[in-house]
Amino acid sequence: MVGALILGQWGVPWAQQTQPVEKPGDKVHYRAPPVDVRYDDGFRLETDDGAYSLSINGRVQTDTRFFSYSETSPYTRDRTTDLLDINRARLEIRGTVDEMFEAKVSAEFTGQPALRDAYINLAFSDWAELKIGQFQYPFGSENFGSSKYREFMEKAAISSATSAGRDRGFNLHGMPLDGIVFYQFGILAGAGVNTSDNNDSLDFAGRLAINPTRNVSDFFQLWLGGSMNFGQQRSVADETITVETETGGGATLFEAALPEDVDYDRTRFGLEWTFLLGPAMFQGELLSARYSFDDAASLTGGFVTASIFLTGEQRTVKRGVNSQQEVEYPLGNGEIGAWELAMRYSWFSVSENFFAPNQLIDGWTGVSANDYVDNGSAWTLGLNWYPNRMTRMMANWVISLAPDINDPTSEDRIVVEQAFLLRLQLEF
Repeated sequence: MVGALILGQWGVPWAQQTQPVEKPGDKVHYRAPPVDVRYDDGFRLETDDGAYSLSINGRVQTDTRFFSYSETSPYTRDRTTDLLDINRARLEIRGTVDEMFEAKVSAEFTGQPALRDAYINLAFSDWAELKIGQFQYPFGSENFGSSKYREFMEKAAISSATSAGRDRGFNLHGMPLDGIVFYQFGILAGAGVNTSDNNDSLDFAGRLAINPTRNVSDFFQLWLGGSMNFGQQRSVADETITVETETGGGATLFEAALPEDVDYDRTRFGLEWTFLLGPAMFQGELLSARYSFDDAASLTGGFVTASIFLTGEQRTVKRGVNSQQEVEYPLGNGEIGAWELAMRYSWFSVSENFFAPNQLIDGWTGVSANDYVDNGSAWTLGLNWYPNRMTRMMANWVISLAPDINDPTSEDRIVVEQAFLLRLQLEF
């Protein structure tokens, strides 16, 4: 009892003396700064000092497609399968720690759910950042850009054929010289998305985009750039690598499955440009891919695009690729949103070595000239409506042309497919 009284008598003052006393101007380090909860291109939690943040966003794209084929066209498909297609249903989570460390995880939920991005980015400065993990391959302007912001529903055939999608590795990137230059240099496994390295070589890839007009005028902007990639690949039974070109409606004009369990060299190059003049934009890219076995075969092509905002907005371009479009007059209160009209011409050609038996390697059967063509082109007309910057409705009319397989002596191209495509896109 006496001990309890003594402890009670002395314990309370001792406990009071050991508690931290906050004085004006003192920093209480164990207190976390207030958190701001808001919507900013996604649901975002961020501390007042901006050092820590967590954001959740995503997008859904629903497509409707209609097709028409000529009587002589060998390319057909079941049109009932595309009455309504969920093209993308993607969810992304980003987190930032101490402003320097950022992590991103994204997944696609159409068909079989699959991981898309999973990386950590170390932001040392504006001119030097390092990305580690699985991310978008740093090659090409249309390939590197997001489907959320392209003028058309589908990429040009040559862009799809030379795309590397996503891969695992390291990517050094930055924007030195006050954002005039954007560069990327990647060292990658070269095995593709969600695939462990399956060969003894690494892939090296880089992209450079320069905007010499950045500090000259907002009305006039010019981006020039280029991409390169080289490395050794291997096509394996479970992950067969296929070189393929498709029409806007998805019919395959050329397809070559590369030999399995054989290492080969792949080299790709690209040149790109974007010219903005007020609401008008002119854009293009030249691309090539070379596949070297005992002999080599190549795929080349390009596209040119012209577009204009009928409502006066200027296309938003960052890092040399289209970015989220600002809408000057969002729908509501008598406003009509933003309206954009766009046109694209694209083309591709394939070297003869793809078609010759035993040309690339012993046992190579060659691509059948009775089933596929060695060149093609397409015209695409697009109309885009942006009710606001998070929503877009798209309409594309695509006319695909190729040589007539039924008349190999003719050098003329015929219309092999006409496709009318519709899309509703919502970001959140």
